[in-house]
Amino acid sequence: MFKKGNLTILFVLIFFFLKAQDYQIIFSGTGSSTNVDSVMVENITRSKRITVKGNEILHLTSISTDVIPIQENTARTLNIFPNPMVEASTIVFQAIASGVSQIEVFDCSGKIISYKQDILETGFHTFKISGLSKGVYSIRVNSLAYSYSGKLVSVCTNKSHCEISEIGYQPLPSSRVPNLKNATSEKLMKYTDGDRLIMTGMSGKFSTIITDIPTQNKTITFNFMPCADGDGNNYPVVQIGTQIWMGENLRTTKLNDGTDIPNITKDSDWGALTIPGYCWANNDEVNKSPYGGLYNWVAVNTGKLAPKGWHVPTDNEWYDLIRNLGGSSLMVCMLQETGNKHRDTDAFNSSNATNETGFSMVPGGMRIGGSAGTGVFSGFKNYGYYWSSTFDGTYPQGEAAHSRFIMNDFVNLGMLLKDGLSIRCIKD
Repeated sequence: MFKKGNLTILFVLIFFFLKAQDYQIIFSGTGSSTNVDSVMVENITRSKRITVKGNEILHLTSISTDVIPIQENTARTLNIFPNPMVEASTIVFQAIASGVSQIEVFDCSGKIISYKQDILETGFHTFKISGLSKGVYSIRVNSLAYSYSGKLVSVCTNKSHCEISEIGYQPLPSSRVPNLKNATSEKLMKYTDGDRLIMTGMSGKFSTIITDIPTQNKTITFNFMPCADGDGNNYPVVQIGTQIWMGENLRTTKLNDGTDIPNITKDSDWGALTIPGYCWANNDEVNKSPYGGLYNWVAVNTGKLAPKGWHVPTDNEWYDLIRNLGGSSLMVCMLQETGNKHRDTDAFNSSNATNETGFSMVPGGMRIGGSAGTGVFSGFKNYGYYWSSTFDGTYPQGEAAHSRFIMNDFVNLGMLLKDGLSIRCIKD
């Protein structure tokens, strides 16, 4: 029978753990690189951002926002979930060196009630613990290289034999195996179930964006791939449905064969242009990032504006993006960067943007190329225009191409070939 003090501890722990979300996220790479240098994690629900090293654990919790070092041969709390357990719980820990490891379960009197010994490889191991009757238990993992411990509360009413069994193993790439002479750490981030994270994994010149709403421990694997323009600018990539897009607006000053694109600043010259041309919004290079350049369609039509292995999307590919997002009228909000850092506070959808795709559209506006208002900039920080590579044969004198206008909808517009619009490229 429980003593009064033990019952108090049990109820406190039950309340504490039922209120908490506690997930561990580890990172890996594939494709052009298997190494993850760092990950920028943005909780767009809470407008919070942290950077995690590639060999660190992202620990999502409703309890704390601090950094906990994992020192060699130093005990630390295990990740145990669910906690309290009803029928079974899992424990997750990192074996920082290969070798013999023991997992022990003790009751509240300190008596060992279950024990498992195994040879574990370096990496993350998941074990299932079941068969515990109601009570508070201590879990301990020991090896020559590490020692972890934690408390587990059981509310199970069925008495059974406690069993420990391994149910998962996630190896670490060799470049991520920690050196025991250095401390490896986990980075904690405030999190509540339902929060959406945008995670940008970086590996050298490569970067990939993944969005997720974690509900359990997991591994996030970034598919790294080259996306470099004629200037050598490297762009993050993001998968939306079946398509892979650049995660930023194009900002090259060269075609992908190294040919310079003229930077046209004079209004009258812009309107008369019959060769490829670009400019920065309001002719100010400070707007190069994140808004990118504004390009005329002649530059698009060279077929060399996009990074090699990429292309300016056709109008059908823009339409496929709409279908990938379910064709919802809210789709435009799913594409736009949250907050007002890069747009006017009264911009369309500024308060409704969710960016749950990771597309991170920013409103670069346009530069007018027609006879009326030639060379004038319009809509900067309010809305975005994006070229397609599809010619609009229905327009008089064949002087237009299809574009996508992102404001409070995702409208297909025929824009004059001399207009200056933003560019997002899609993978071949």
